[in-house]
Amino acid sequence: MKRSASPMLQSQQIAVPYVSHFPKEALTHAAQARSGRGLVKGDVVYTTVDTGSGYVAMCSFSAELSIKMGIDQGVKGAVAENPKAAEHNAASAVLSVLGVECGPKRTQTQAPIQSPWSTGKGWGKGKDKGWGKDQSWGKGPPSSAKTSAPKAKNAPGPCRVFAVFKPAGMLCTMSTDPSTGGGDFAAWINSILPGSRLSVIGGLDKNASGLLLVTNDGPFAASVTASHGCEKEYWCGVDVASDVDAYAVVAGTCAQLLGGFELPHPTKPTKVMACAKDARQLLPEEEAAAMVHAGLEGAATQGTRLLFSVTMDTGSGRVPKSMLQKAGVPCVTQHLERIGSLRLADLQLWQPGSHVELSSDHLEQLRNSCSLGPAA
Repeated sequence: MKRSASPMLQSQQIAVPYVSHFPKEALTHAAQARSGRGLVKGDVVYTTVDTGSGYVAMCSFSAELSIKMGIDQGVKGAVAENPKAAEHNAASAVLSVLGVECGPKRTQTQAPIQSPWSTGKGWGKGKDKGWGKDQSWGKGPPSSAKTSAPKAKNAPGPCRVFAVFKPAGMLCTMSTDPSTGGGDFAAWINSILPGSRLSVIGGLDKNASGLLLVTNDGPFAASVTASHGCEKEYWCGVDVASDVDAYAVVAGTCAQLLGGFELPHPTKPTKVMACAKDARQLLPEEEAAAMVHAGLEGAATQGTRLLFSVTMDTGSGRVPKSMLQKAGVPCVTQHLERIGSLRLADLQLWQPGSHVELSSDHLEQLRNSCSLGPAA
């Protein structure tokens, strides 16, 4: 499915200013729906920085909300000409990770003015200056004006899902702005199914590797993200001193991970309980695969590297890292080996940067293991 560029705004109409708040409003609604509660102060925080060449905003979530939504606690947006635009770019980046389609919002119209797209200078004047080509959530202006082409839909055809092996060192963002670390990941994902709008389910930190799912079906992406029964198995490497009892470290760490930790809320004096569903040391054959394919080789200058399997059913990859930190063995390498019943080895994804389309059998296994229900 090819997306057509948004047509010019007709010179007789212009949307009222609150339309430019659509990405942040959409994110608020999505967060409330997936957390099952209303948002409170500190749940979603925007931090904007002037880089000298533009503004970049970070959208940060409370630990509790991050776990319930299954998303990293902080997501950056593309560079923008003003702070307000930067915040909307950050909200749009989060919506992309969540698989939520964000587009123009219908609204009332006001007095006629000349289309800002005929001048190429952005969206009007004053406090809305800069809303134009720099916003990341669409090529056209946020308008209710009649257009000559219908809005592109996210999944007009059958649901297609791809499994991809993300390499370590690649920032997991669909932003194409190199100043914020974007470009390589978006180009790779967009090359999988050219002409279609793809959503990445979940995410991994830049230095983490492993399995991600990509789909052209927004509702399917949302159902996987919102599922609280979808297990993720992380392979985590920790370094310990050579003179410690490795077996004692393994036993003690696994017991603590299974017992759980109270993780601090980033902005409030509250804590969130996080427990691993399973925690163990990697089997010898798994260690071999981790060394060769997952990029977990190496060790500290002095000491021993221990490799753990930590299975979670809520939260992002930062949760097991925080738990290991609390257990006294900081995570130095991380790899996501399994989502639900899908494992990289079973999908024959041996090399970082490779991908494969999931069969109907694979999709059924994923639905069953993540309690997603039958296909629509």
